[in-house]
Amino acid sequence: MGRGIEFSSLRELGLLIEQIEFLEEQNLKLKRRIEESEEVALDLLVEKEHENQKLANRIRELAEEQLQVQEIVSRAILALKELKHIFDQLQNAVNYIPIPEIRSSLQSYLNRIMAIFKANLPSTGSRKLLQKNEQDIYQANLEDNHGSHREP
Repeated sequence: MGRGIEFSSLRELGLLIEQIEFLEEQNLKLKRRIEESEEVALDLLVEKEHENQKLANRIRELAEEQLQVQEIVSRAILALKELKHIFDQLQNAVNYIPIPEIRSSLQSYLNRIMAIFKANLPSTGSRKLLQKNEQDIYQANLEDNHGSHREP
């Protein structure tokens, strides 16, 4: 009993040693496969994180582009409003022309311009969405012109 487990034959002992060696080899192979799987998983995580970062950057770029487009559209709407004000002033001036043929000819041109202008105005919904930005731009223009702006 002092020697530990006793085997009935050397053959039994040899088989047991072979089984232990086989199991140790299988254990080693399993460990390597686990390590390889962990490395693959880590590589995949790093790759996905990189892809997510690229997507986040692209979303930021698109958001910045959208803001730039909104600003351009707002400025265009403001310019159209200023153009409309000038057009109204032209209309008033044409109404005071005393020669009917000239007044009629100019009125015809103004009518064509007005038709183009009305056909290209943004929808009411678009104007409401951009109204605040327009007001900011309008204020900036007032400041740029040092307060020398006519009311439309």
